[in-house]
Amino acid sequence: DELLGTIDDAQINAALSENESPLYGLDGPMVLVHDDSDKDGIVDSGEKAYLLVSMRRGGRNIYALDISNSSVPKLAWEIKGGVTSGFEKLAQTWSTPQIGKIKGYDGTVVAFGGGYDEDQDAITGNRQNDDIGNAIYIVDAWTGSRVKTITNSGGDINISAMNNGIASGVRLVDINNDGYAERLYAADVGGRVIRVDLEAENGAGTGGILADVNEGDAAGNRRFFTEPEIGYLSQGQRYLVITIGSGNRPDPLSNTVTDRFYAIKDYDIFQEKDWDSFTPYTHANNDFLDITTNLVQMGTEEQQQVVIEDLQDSNGWFYTLPNTGEKVLSKALIANYAVMFTTYSGERSDDISPCEASATTGTARFYALDLRHGGARFSEIDGNEDDLDTDDRSTTLNLPGLPPPPQLIIPPPEITGRSEVVAIVGLDFLLRWSDRFKAIYWEQLIDATDDD
Repeated sequence: DELLGTIDDAQINAALSENESPLYGLDGPMVLVHDDSDKDGIVDSGEKAYLLVSMRRGGRNIYALDISNSSVPKLAWEIKGGVTSGFEKLAQTWSTPQIGKIKGYDGTVVAFGGGYDEDQDAITGNRQNDDIGNAIYIVDAWTGSRVKTITNSGGDINISAMNNGIASGVRLVDINNDGYAERLYAADVGGRVIRVDLEAENGAGTGGILADVNEGDAAGNRRFFTEPEIGYLSQGQRYLVITIGSGNRPDPLSNTVTDRFYAIKDYDIFQEKDWDSFTPYTHANNDFLDITTNLVQMGTEEQQQVVIEDLQDSNGWFYTLPNTGEKVLSKALIANYAVMFTTYSGERSDDISPCEASATTGTARFYALDLRHGGARFSEIDGNEDDLDTDDRSTTLNLPGLPPPPQLIIPPPEITGRSEVVAIVGLDFLLRWSDRFKAIYWEQLIDATDDD
């Protein structure tokens, strides 16, 4: 009944003029949660299953529909942002809920970001704090009751610099593969990457800002609308690598900000981070190495050696997107030592006449960067299989509009004639490699509490 009163507006909206705002309803992502995680998302007869629905531009609520009996669906629970007690900071519900389990709670949970404060639509200059959305919620999957809130004040875990909304999904990470997430990563529309240690010595948990890539001016007002993708590397030191790209999704045609893709190191894998002594990684402190020019592959032997040493000393690397207005608007994918992502750069053409609509044109691209140093990873991406060079970093997609994130598929060998993994975007088959694991090195963690 939340949208019942908008039926007349929806009819009027069908004849939308150029200067009117569109009408949104249930515009957010949907996620299935069921009581048997071994069934690959297939709901069997008698199995308990809920469909979680968020609203995105349509509003501040999240709904859980009981579809255990698909012939008789019913509302199981609902959370109303700004109305339901404990969810006062829940803004427009853009975040895709993530399902998992956490230590200290006996049951399945759902984690999601606090959402998008629509006041951000009017901000074109420096970063500004949000009134709502600057929170992370963890709730019981079957009741919707609040389990834990992470925010800047008044939460179960408080991080003072959480000042902007979290429109993207959050990542629950099971560090030791015991079935419970000990860690959570998130990113906000102010350009911050947030780490939360859910399992802490005091039982409450701790957290802080791992990185802040916002540079304080209009060109450096980078915003994150995608959830982080997490990888693991061991190159002299063991660390998690948090990969994410910036881009203002509500305004995909803007060209004010210089957007970038980041790979950020997090060295404290198996233990809590000492937030009292930790300083967030920033551009001002030169924590990130600029690998845009690809000297690691295209430089002289001396330049390559300098880059390798600088990569070891840095706390991550960044790649500046080369085209005007180019943005990362979908989640990255890590596989085979590559981080793959899509971008979009668009522009609106001038009106031909007052009676004709504006046309929008744009270019979608696919990138595959080597996770270890940001160079090219696959030699065939530019159409040939010569040595790796800068052209092998990306290719243009044959897709209109905003591209989806990359996906991996493993086609049946009888169809392709070989056993392989294929990276696709939409219907574009972009990369292929053998599905046989190739051992490059191995390591055994003798004491998981010692990260030296």
